[in-house]
Amino acid sequence: MSAQPAVTIGTHGDGQESADYSREHHAKGQGLHGERIRRSESVKRSTPLIGALLFAGIHVLLVVIPVVSSGGSGEGQAMAVAYCDFPLVFLLEKSARGGQLLYGIGQSRQYVWFFSIAGTLMYAAVGFVLGGLARLLFGRRHSHPE
Repeated sequence: MSAQPAVTIGTHGDGQESADYSREHHAKGQGLHGERIRRSESVKRSTPLIGALLFAGIHVLLVVIPVVSSGGSGEGQAMAVAYCDFPLVFLLEKSARGGQLLYGIGQSRQYVWFFSIAGTLMYAAVGFVLGGLARLLFGRRHSHPE
C-alpha cells in the first residue's frame, strides 16, 4: 500500500475540492488564481518603472554613447542631441548662459555631462509617465470586460 499525502490536491471522487487544500491555501492567498492576481498586480505596479528604464536605455543608446564617445564634438553627436534632446536644447537657447554651454569653446565636459544626465532623466520621466498611463489603460480594460 502507498502512503496518502497529508494534503490532497485536486478533487475527490465526488468532484468536490479538498477542504484541507482549499482552506490552507486560501488563508495564505495561494493557489493558481491568487498567484495570477499577485503577478498581474506586481506587473501593473512595475509598469511605470519598466517604461522609465526602457526610455532611459533608448536615450543612452541614441545620445549618450555618441556624445561621450565623441567627447562632445562633431556633427553626428550634435544632430543626435538636436533631434533627441530638443526640449533641453530649446531651454538652453532661451536661458542666459545656455548658449555658452551649447556653443562655447572648451565647454565640452559640461556639455557631455549635461546632456548625458539631464537627457537621460528627461527620457526616464517621459517613460515613467507613459508607463503609468499604460497601467491605467490596461487596468481599466481588464477590470471592465466587454
